[in-house]
Amino acid sequence: MRKKKSLTPYILGALMLLILTLPFAISSGLRSLTSSILKPFWEFVHPPNISEVARLESRVMELEAERALWLSDKMSLPQENRVVTGRVIFRSHQAWQSFLWLDKGDLETPFQLMKAPVLMGDVLIGVVDEVKPHAARVRLLTDSVLVPSVRVFRDGKYLAKGELNGLTKPTFRQSGTILKGSGFNYDFPDAEGPAKSLREDILKPGDLLVTTGFDGVFPKGLKVAKVLKVLPLKEGDTYYNLEAESLAGTLNDLEYLQVIPPMPAF
Repeated sequence: MRKKKSLTPYILGALMLLILTLPFAISSGLRSLTSSILKPFWEFVHPPNISEVARLESRVMELEAERALWLSDKMSLPQENRVVTGRVIFRSHQAWQSFLWLDKGDLETPFQLMKAPVLMGDVLIGVVDEVKPHAARVRLLTDSVLVPSVRVFRDGKYLAKGELNGLTKPTFRQSGTILKGSGFNYDFPDAEGPAKSLREDILKPGDLLVTTGFDGVFPKGLKVAKVLKVLPLKEGDTYYNLEAESLAGTLNDLEYLQVIPPMPAF
């Protein structure tokens, strides 16, 4: 007597094909819903193992974030509970350079999490772009959608201004955090000084890049990256392009991150 074939493999194959062909917005929403639902199971399988050393390291990063917040502009909020530390609970290998999830949601923080900057110590690494009651999704700087406004800070002076971009699309886990910079010049005078030409010393390898506060998302003065290479000017260019590297390192082994309040709406 012939054994009846199971339809299970065919059904699973059809479901996988359907998921792969879904539009990005729908598939991203499904991943977000799945991450939120599976959070309790994930924490049960991978319970936080917080040693005394880990606690001290986390506290040091909190103090660094508090200092960075104190030094930044446009953050006239109460001093209490201005920095929240969250643990990374989920990170998909298919979107490794784009997103991760923290174990803090709107029901567990003293301030609104949506559009809240996320730091590792005093270094900016992303922003909260989706919030659940007990979890929040962080979009990383290495994702191309996030375009922070930055400028050079060297020897106590602010110089060339421009923007940073991450990768062109979500990718699998990889080493390195190279960011592309564009539009760097100092064409107009501002509160930091008079305009400067491209031929002046406004940008060079090794320069520190910090947030400007002009994008309405990140407060002024947060550390972001270091300039690795300044691309040569071509005839007719009015700005520099560059390559930079995140000051937070590879971003591959993130465990505890600091969240600060979002900039106030105008």
